[in-house]
Amino acid sequence: MSTDNWNQPPNPQSPYPGSQPNPPAGYDQSAAAYGQSGPTSDPYQSSGYGSGPAWGAPPPPPGYGADPGQPQPPAYGTPGYGQSQPANYATPGYGQSAYTPPPGYSQSPYPVAPPPPAYNVSPSQGQLANWGSRVLGALIDYLPVSILQGFNTSSFSIDSYGNFYFDSNPFGWVMSLLGLAYLVYNTIYLGGKTGVTFGRRVAKTKLVRGSTGQPIGVGLAIVRHFAHIVDSIICGVGWLFPLWDSKRQTLADKIVDTLVVTDN
Repeated sequence: MSTDNWNQPPNPQSPYPGSQPNPPAGYDQSAAAYGQSGPTSDPYQSSGYGSGPAWGAPPPPPGYGADPGQPQPPAYGTPGYGQSQPANYATPGYGQSAYTPPPGYSQSPYPVAPPPPAYNVSPSQGQLANWGSRVLGALIDYLPVSILQGFNTSSFSIDSYGNFYFDSNPFGWVMSLLGLAYLVYNTIYLGGKTGVTFGRRVAKTKLVRGSTGQPIGVGLAIVRHFAHIVDSIICGVGWLFPLWDSKRQTLADKIVDTLVVTDN
């Protein structure tokens, strides 16, 4: 192959005007890749099918191809090796919140209900009276009634022919009426209106409604008096309930929701 062709003037039809001499004779120009238009002055333009810099070209400089008048976005990706992370920067993981709870805030996913407080009466009601004080008050309230009823020796009898006989004792009836009056006034009226009977005054106790801490009234005092039948028909066990009950109540107290508290 002769080298004389390299000294020829530039060919105006050459794909490399002004930059390369005419190719030597026999040069096969079809050796360029199919679909390529040949090299360009900008190595970062598309050099073939698709986009991107030409193969083997160095990477484009930062900001290449961007509008100089617009602010440039930060570089994509995490800081390189040896570079520090910005202060107070943290990306929350999936399902996590970036919010930092205040100190003392529970991190439990389920709310925890506080345990129920132990039962106790309010300071205005006083403390629950012990069983001994209740026994002392009951003896003073009911013992006089039993004694007065004992004077009534009146009796009923039926003979073999079915005849009824009534042996009346007028004095005994008077004593029985006095005992009934004492019971109604002391246990029903005073106990319902003020919560303090003669016996409770000595024992320094008071009967109150469990829900309000106030005297129960005459009506409930009557109900409570007859509810004591439940305490007696189970061999008197109902009267012993205050020994182990958390509210120190008899069964009658539970029926009408009453408490016996101290009254200093």
